[in-house]
Amino acid sequence: MAKELNPDNARSVAQELLNGRLDAVDRHAANLQREQERRDALTAAQKETAQSWADLRALWSVDELRRMGFKEPAVKAPGRPRTRTAPTGKATPPPQRSEEPSLSPSGPQTEATEQTSGV
Repeated sequence: MAKELNPDNARSVAQELLNGRLDAVDRHAANLQREQERRDALTAAQKETAQSWADLRALWSVDELRRMGFKEPAVKAPGRPRTRTAPTGKATPPPQRSEEPSLSPSGPQTEATEQTSGV
């Protein structure tokens, strides 16, 4: 024999199931927030380390700092902007148009006659 449907019982079971799912959502949201806070703290610590490295670099050479056991930080302190380097010559400049009239089999033509003649 099948159980009789009780609306109150169905609602309470559904609420229990929903609460379990909402608990998982709450845990995940809290984990994401904690992760972001830790990332922010890491970024701040990296900036401080980069600045203290720059302070040390003003007093010691990189070789001396390495002999002391220090490694260069992964994040560098902000400094002067880099200067642009000269082009390497890999890119070819666009061809320049000549101001001289072009020669064709029918004789010299200027830019104005080329436009009107359809050439």
